[in-house]
Amino acid sequence: SDGNGAGDFSIGTSTTLSTGNNSLTLTANEIDILGTISSGTGSTTIAVSDGGTIGLGGTSGNMTITDAELSKITAGTLNIGNSSTGNITVDGISAANSDNVGTVNLTTASGSSVSFSNNDSTFNALAVNGGSTSFGNGLTIATDTGKFSLNSSAITSEGALALTGATGIDFGAGVVFTGGGDVSMSTNSGDLVGAGAFTLTSTGNISLSENLTTAGTTVIATDSDGNGAGDFSIGTSTTLS
Repeated sequence: SDGNGAGDFSIGTSTTLSTGNNSLTLTANEIDILGTISSGTGSTTIAVSDGGTIGLGGTSGNMTITDAELSKITAGTLNIGNSSTGNITVDGISAANSDNVGTVNLTTASGSSVSFSNNDSTFNALAVNGGSTSFGNGLTIATDTGKFSLNSSAITSEGALALTGATGIDFGAGVVFTGGGDVSMSTNSGDLVGAGAFTLTSTGNISLSENLTTAGTTVIATDSDGNGAGDFSIGTSTTLS
């Protein structure tokens, strides 16, 4: 509780922490989840006590939540991090890992970032609230039941990137999205929505398979490196407005 970076939380094998459908907040330097944690339809919040970094999945941080540990958490919303958290890195979360959580909400301090690295990840629904958001090369990041919300003002990808939102992809206002390769966005239902000005550039192709609606000045540019390779495509019955 003094925020000096010493003090861990652990829950043993065959042990259950349950709040019914009420909210739960866990603040620690590190966590070790061998049993199960449940807030039912309520929210669970996990934060680093000293504002350190968080690794989610197959990556480490000052606090590490492995894919196996995530699968032992049940919550309507799982808030990972808060407004004082350092960088959050996500690597290789499967649909099975995240299936017990309605929405995963990743939040960092304004000067920190949320990074998706190395391997694809899938969530039921996902909200990213990093100061910035970055994606590694060749990734597919998806939601399979709900929305995918990206609320960072600066979004980058190292290379090719595919984003899929089951019921839509939402962007915050004033987003500048810089792709380092082909960028594709799709949904199973719902639209792509920008809350304000929206800039999307890529060194390669840009493909939008659903309606894109924004509430501000919109700029879309392929072939941003000027090498003569980069096309823009918009799907059948799709509107850009």
